[in-house]
Amino acid sequence: MPAMRRGARQPVRGAASGLAGAVAVALFLAGCSAKPPLCASVQVMLDAASDLNPDATGRASPIVVRVYQLADTEAFGHAGFFDLYDRDRQVLGQSLLARSEATVLPGAEKVVAQPLDSRTRAVAVIAAYRDIEHAQWRRVVYVAGQGSHGIAMDLLRAAIRPDGDGDAAPGTEDSGHAKEGADDGAANAD
Repeated sequence: MPAMRRGARQPVRGAASGLAGAVAVALFLAGCSAKPPLCASVQVMLDAASDLNPDATGRASPIVVRVYQLADTEAFGHAGFFDLYDRDRQVLGQSLLARSEATVLPGAEKVVAQPLDSRTRAVAVIAAYRDIEHAQWRRVVYVAGQGSHGIAMDLLRAAIRPDGDGDAAPGTEDSGHAKEGADDGAANAD
């Protein structure tokens, strides 16, 4: 083994450790210099009833739920279920800011989380009930401010309701009950 001269590698080792130290200090100072902004979000907590969305034999069934962030609710309020379910992006146009979809099992809980778009004025929820003509299939919750928003909804046998509330809670709109005799799933406000 060749003899190593003392200090021959010292400048390289010193430079490497000096660079690593400088990077570590820079990262530390960057982390301390400013608090990272909190990410505003919308969390829709869905709590499904055990008799959710019964089939023709009365057996509970899973349901598809969509959560929308909307800049305004005009197009959403005038659209029928199948218009939204089949062509939501076209129907909602520029009012649609974000969209998520989840399947919820009877008796289960599920959270649908989205980053909050700063232009969001309302969070809308639709559920694809089997008997859509007799279901309250949509709900709108108006949001104010740019913090995080937690919204709790009960998915009942054939209706969406604000969690623990028999009627619409403040800031919510029950606009998803099909009109009598309507064949397109159009909704009216109760």
